[in-house]
Amino acid sequence: MIMLHRTLYLAILTLGVAVPSHALNLQPCPTGEDYRQLSECLCLPDDRGDVIGVGCMNTTMTSLPNHIPRYASIFYFDDNRLGSIIKIPANYHHLEYMYMRNNGIQKIEKLAFKSPEEDHGVHLHELDLSNNTIQRLFQETLTGLDRLENLTLYGNQIYELQNAFADLKSLRLIDLRNNKLRRLEDNIFANLPNLTDVALEMNNFQGGIPYKALSVLKQTQMLNLRSCSIAQLHDDGFLYLQSLQQLHLQHNDIEYITNNSFNGLMQLTMLDLSYNSIHTIETGAFQYFYDTIKEVNLRGNQIIGLHPSMLPWERINVMMEGNPLECDCELAWAQLAASRSGELLICTGPEQLINRTVTSLHPNEFVCENDNRTPTTAGLTGITLILVIVLPIALIIIIVILSVVCCIVKKRKAKSRKRSVKYSAVYKPTTEEKAQMSKTQVKKQMPKTEL
Repeated sequence: MIMLHRTLYLAILTLGVAVPSHALNLQPCPTGEDYRQLSECLCLPDDRGDVIGVGCMNTTMTSLPNHIPRYASIFYFDDNRLGSIIKIPANYHHLEYMYMRNNGIQKIEKLAFKSPEEDHGVHLHELDLSNNTIQRLFQETLTGLDRLENLTLYGNQIYELQNAFADLKSLRLIDLRNNKLRRLEDNIFANLPNLTDVALEMNNFQGGIPYKALSVLKQTQMLNLRSCSIAQLHDDGFLYLQSLQQLHLQHNDIEYITNNSFNGLMQLTMLDLSYNSIHTIETGAFQYFYDTIKEVNLRGNQIIGLHPSMLPWERINVMMEGNPLECDCELAWAQLAASRSGELLICTGPEQLINRTVTSLHPNEFVCENDNRTPTTAGLTGITLILVIVLPIALIIIIVILSVVCCIVKKRKAKSRKRSVKYSAVYKPTTEEKAQMSKTQVKKQMPKTEL
């Protein structure tokens, strides 16, 4: 079906380039009283002759036609003079794809998409209102579009959204790029459990990223905040975006990335920070998506260098052109990355390497002058430093503790032995032995008789 409505769109566009309509199977729309308003339109039939697509583009029409063929599921109404959407005609309920781009639409009336005959409204899966002049959307503006999956509002002048998406339970993609938004209501994306793609590019969030409004996007996989005048990333601001895989922050005014700027982004595969004013990225800033990241774009910033332990540079695609790189021992990893990507990375220091390309350097030229480290010894930093220094110290401490414990145990055993020694019984002589001992003692005491 997607190929079908793209084919219709391209076919209608091609009509302005001297391609016969029969070659594209486009035909004038049905005639008759009901279809009189389609005289400037073209229709696309299927193999059975049933009209499945209607294109009314660049006509003089100022209102939607009251009737379109009953089997049509695709309706292009671009580049006309609609001005406003008051009520979608009742027989549009079978449409699935509707495009009303560049119509000068300023206002959409409440309940415009709600059918008076049914509980629901139009069965649209995709609605494109790009390049109009809509300024405000209210809670009931889009009521009735409970099956809508893709909503495109690119290039309007929207500055206020009053819970406008509350009824869009099936919404998967919303495109609000290039509008006049300065803030978002805290609950603007609440109750949208299927929302996977959110594009907010080219709005003016000078007050900062609307973190509270974004905190409910637990299923969102792509968030586009490009060119939104963002100057700062708050710690833990993305904490609840647990499913996010792509984050676009390019062309903002960000200067500093802390260890907690991306806390919570455990599934991130692509991060674009290009063309900001970033001069500092703390060593632990990328730790949360270390195992999942595949691409990081840091072009056009003020980055001097990045620590080798920050990311697995050898397996990811990293772009760093346009940064004032200091080609010391901690940037040695960039040589392989630049060779793989084909980027032209220019050294701005140290002095002897100014204007040299990273790929032209010999590995031994990546030296840290303060401590004469080469890329080999530079590896003894970060995690390696912990393994080489901290672990031996910990081992020594454990040995000392075990020695002390052994000494204490030995002393306790010695004391226990002393307490358990049994004394021998005192010898008691018999009566006869006592008499004999007395006689012997008397003899010893008697004086000897002189001869």
